[in-house]
Amino acid sequence: MTNRELFRPTSSYLFAFLGFFLFSALAYVNFLDYGFTSGLVAAIWCTFGCALAYQLFLHPAVVFYDEGLVIINPLSRHVIGWQDVEEIETRYTMSIVTHDRKGKKGKIQAFAAPAPGRYHSRTIHQSEMRGLNLKESNVIRAGDSPRTNSGAAAAIARSRIDQFQRFQTKSTMEYGVQFNFSAVIINATIFTIGIIALIFNG
Repeated sequence: MTNRELFRPTSSYLFAFLGFFLFSALAYVNFLDYGFTSGLVAAIWCTFGCALAYQLFLHPAVVFYDEGLVIINPLSRHVIGWQDVEEIETRYTMSIVTHDRKGKKGKIQAFAAPAPGRYHSRTIHQSEMRGLNLKESNVIRAGDSPRTNSGAAAAIARSRIDQFQRFQTKSTMEYGVQFNFSAVIINATIFTIGIIALIFNG
């Protein structure tokens, strides 16, 4: 895989930082006000909150390559070659329409590239849509605007597909999907420890 390009919204870093800060402050206040034991219980639950914040905001991303892309969602990881991409949508998120290994057609949505609200379309200017290679030029969705996360990711994907087809790249990526078991195990473990700590503290 060559020419790697990572897409993750700047807002994701901001939300993650706010989440880490708030949970850390909450744990600190509990240590000061209620002592070590209660503070330790609060720290465990705040760690659980930080783990969720990481999983929701920092873990999701879209990684583009010359041969295809990797969509990393909170609980799944999808590898898709450009040769298997049939369509790119931006209705709710930047989504890839393709076929899985069994030939079943499906849509893979990128958690890291959400589309804006319905009223954002009122602020779209025609000049924003130039050079985006949209098939339906008479129908402009808010999610296609390059000022949105879905539009920016979709523009990169369309550009990479165009290059892939133009230069007839021989190297490809095979379709694959992987469930994020580690995140589930880590979160379940912290949650269980938090329940046990609550029981002993109560």
